[in-house]
Amino acid sequence: MSLAARLYLAILGIVGLIAGAYLMGAPDQTAASFVWPVNPPATAMFMGAGYLGTSVTLLGALAMARSWGQVSLLIGPVVVFAALMLSATGLHAGRFFWDRPQTWLWVTLYGVILAGAGWLALSPPPDPPGAFRQARLTGLERLGLGTAGASMAVATGALFLAPELASPAWPWPLTPLTARVVAAWIAVGATLSLAAALRGNSVSVRIPLIGWTITVLLFELAALIGLPADVLNEPVARLYLVVLGTSVLGSIWLLYRLQGRRSLGGI
Repeated sequence: MSLAARLYLAILGIVGLIAGAYLMGAPDQTAASFVWPVNPPATAMFMGAGYLGTSVTLLGALAMARSWGQVSLLIGPVVVFAALMLSATGLHAGRFFWDRPQTWLWVTLYGVILAGAGWLALSPPPDPPGAFRQARLTGLERLGLGTAGASMAVATGALFLAPELASPAWPWPLTPLTARVVAAWIAVGATLSLAAALRGNSVSVRIPLIGWTITVLLFELAALIGLPADVLNEPVARLYLVVLGTSVLGSIWLLYRLQGRRSLGGI
């Protein structure tokens, strides 16, 4: 990877670590020091889990990846997430604390994410010739990724485009703003899964898939810690946990299948 690519991943990883630690550690303090008052605290914990998972993914990619091809699949989800978060911010600008510097930092960082991703897309670091040859996903693997991605894309569209109608299907109360924020996180998984299915090589999917598995486990942990016992016993919450658990099992299944699979480039 180039120095610019490593710097981009490092900055995003560190920012995610700070934001995730804050939101998971003090989910009931957002009115005092965050960019908008996130309620209920379960939503703040969900967001924190997402940021922490992203941080682990990006910083882990820095440690594990030897080639741009091993991490390039992460850029699409990051771009989609940043675009949706900026859109949600614009649609609900009145909910934000514009007299706080962290709010302007929030907007600036997402702008930088988009600009940096665009620059990397125009000048991707080269991979060794033939690096991805013979490292193909099977039809079954691509079908599984495509099905998961399409399902998450539908959930993303419902929550972002019709938050008032889709929010009752979520295990805890969502406002139109928080529904769109949740949709942005689901879009990360949708984009990653669909891009992996379309690209079809195991080299590019391995590291992002490890990161996604960790992120979903953090989503589950956030729900188990942040939701009251009576809410966790509701059918919607149980279904939510089952869906997350199924995603984790599916990711582990695919990672197991990819274990030991190597490309001609030795990546």
